[in-house]
Amino acid sequence: MKNLSLCFACFLTCALLAGCTTGPTKVAANPKPYQIIDYAQGSAWGFSVFWAIPIFTLSRFDNAFQKAVKSKGGDGLIDTEISDTTYWTPFGSVYLTRIRGIVIKYHTPASKQQMMMQHQAQQQKKSQAPPVKLQPASPSRK
Repeated sequence: MKNLSLCFACFLTCALLAGCTTGPTKVAANPKPYQIIDYAQGSAWGFSVFWAIPIFTLSRFDNAFQKAVKSKGGDGLIDTEISDTTYWTPFGSVYLTRIRGIVIKYHTPASKQQMMMQHQAQQQKKSQAPPVKLQPASPSRK
């Protein structure tokens, strides 16, 4: 009986620890050229029923980040500030995550390519000389 309770305690501990992990959230901007759009913030919440059953707790950072970025139609955030607040209730915990930052929009390769094509077309127009009118050759007299 003692071994069974020890196995159950180990299983319960492993299950609780595995439930408290999450993957990385992309918050930092890539070193690509970008345009600053505006300041924005996003928030998301999660709840833990009786401090054991997580509901929306693992995805709240990513959800808050996506809400901030999408609110201004951007691609990422720079100069971010993250705050996480926990509220205790008799039935569990409520977690509120806020992410604030400057929304940026990356310059897409397609727009660069279009700009290059427009530039090349303008250069070709400038370099082309006006067409020369050719006159038919006169018949030679012998």
